[in-house]
Amino acid sequence: MSRRHENLMEIFRKTRSLDLTYEGEIEKINHNQLNCMAGLKDNLHTEVMGGDINLSMFNYTFRERDAVLMLISLPIVGNERNRQLPERIGEIFDLLEDCFITLDYLHLDEVKEDHKMYITAVKIIKEEHEKKSSKKA
Repeated sequence: MSRRHENLMEIFRKTRSLDLTYEGEIEKINHNQLNCMAGLKDNLHTEVMGGDINLSMFNYTFRERDAVLMLISLPIVGNERNRQLPERIGEIFDLLEDCFITLDYLHLDEVKEDHKMYITAVKIIKEEHEKKSSKKA
């Protein structure tokens, strides 16, 4: 497992123990507000995805189950690397897939006013008894 994978999984595990929760609707996320909240709680990360890509995670309830909400924002203007924006987005999707196998929600959104692309992902936390029963099936 690469260092990026390890960092992403460590942030995921730490988020579960933090008092950092998003309680709003997933379709109405204010990305800037959540990134500011994550920054105040020292939970805004740039080291995992690259210096100009922000990652923040929040505890969340999705489909009435405990989950972790992941927000990833990357600029669409402003530097040379953005010429490869589709490749960078593909690399992020690959990293998420490598770490979590399946995600319960994944959405890509361009907000032109912010000059950013936002990736919203949700991973439901599997309970111990669900893991055991899925192995029996």
